[in-house]
Amino acid sequence: EATLRESEERYRTLFEDSMDAVFISTHEGRIVDINPAGLSMFGYETKEDFRSLDAGQLHFDPADRDLFRKSFETDGFVKDLELKVKRKDGERLIVSMTATAVRDRQGDITAFRGIMRDMTGHKKLEQQLLHSQKMDAVGQLTGGIAHDFNNILTGIIGYSSVLLMKEGQ
Repeated sequence: EATLRESEERYRTLFEDSMDAVFISTHEGRIVDINPAGLSMFGYETKEDFRSLDAGQLHFDPADRDLFRKSFETDGFVKDLELKVKRKDGERLIVSMTATAVRDRQGDITAFRGIMRDMTGHKKLEQQLLHSQKMDAVGQLTGGIAHDFNNILTGIIGYSSVLLMKEGQ
């Protein structure tokens, strides 16, 4: 009994202290449990407020919910699935989700357990890097064109000078 209690305490601590959102939901989308990091990520104060939601309400794009379900139908799990979700205040977040299905004895899915990591900051930095790389490429292209144009102008100016010198004789 003490060993069971210690084991429960270890896993409860792991669940509660994780810095990523850890959740359990029913197959129908009712939130069963979520850790404090998940509440913070979504902007909710209490588990009761969050449990009153349907998981579908958290998706910014309803097609993401279908993508989540299709992944379970084909693979039986999701790993690093990128989803757009929304906070209580309506702000859009980009999360990476890894989840598994809980099945009953008949093999039917009864619940989902998973972890979500907020990737919004990473995605913004990635977009800034891509923009910077594009601007660098445009700068290199522009510099190359200017160099080539300068070479053409040098030839034109040189020939013009020769012609002017011949005219002046």
